[in-house]
Amino acid sequence: SVRRSGESSFMPAMSTKTKGHVGPVAQEILAKVEKAFECESVSLENQSHLHAGHTGNPTGAPDAETHFKLRVVSDAFTGKRLLQRHRMINEVLQEELKTTVHALSLVLKTTSEK
Repeated sequence: SVRRSGESSFMPAMSTKTKGHVGPVAQEILAKVEKAFECESVSLENQSHLHAGHTGNPTGAPDAETHFKLRVVSDAFTGKRLLQRHRMINEVLQEELKTTVHALSLVLKTTSEK
């Protein structure tokens, strides 16, 4: 659990978890999502190694950053349908999706859905 500086002691600390290789692309994804949404938790799993030889990761490099699974719990998704939630994330990560990220699996929940 990580407490950001300047947070009130009454705010729950945001939890950030990562799995797999965490390079500059993963770091940028986490930073952008954490900045755009008041997240209770964020989890990012680099699944690029599972797609070795496939489009997006043809060499199967262990440090590839092409395929990710992102889980976000945030009340920013309250009242939003699944497609709207996906569009919110896609808008924030549009640069990564246009360039380095080939596939992004999303699990997006509100705090009451987690």
